Amino acid sequence: MFGFGKKPDHSGVLLEFLVDVWKLKPRIAGAFIVAYAKEVSARYERGTAAAGTAASSMNAGARLAAFAMGDDPRKFAVMAQAYDAFTGDLRLSRHAGTDVELAIWSILWNDSELLRQIDAALADFVVEQQPTKYPDIDLLAFD
Repeated sequence: MFGFGKKPDHSGVLLEFLVDVWKLKPRIAGAFIVAYAKEVSARYERGTAAAGTAASSMNAGARLAAFAMGDDPRKFAVMAQAYDAFTGDLRLSRHAGTDVELAIWSILWNDSELLRQIDAALADFVVEQQPTKYPDIDLLAFD
């Protein structure tokens, strides 16, 4: 009520990242952002807040995470959301056969090395299954 506690929406920033940096087609990137706008915006918000304090932290893990994130927490917000969407929604057949599913596969496949650091088994699965699931992923999802 009255907008108290409303979180900022970072959909535009994240859509721009997917389209301009990762070269996802606007339709595919937009489907992902629309489906997960609230969640991915919250991840981005937490990532930008944590990045500032983690770099100077006494905790080695926090410093390592800040180093890995670099100056761009957008990638980690998008990858984390795609990971959760894959392990949650796609396993429950939500978004099956839609642009959202193609976006999730495209994001995970596009940076499978980062995915491997999070979940090696899923990274192997995505890399192995992508040619069968989406043999033309470059043409379907990327400009």
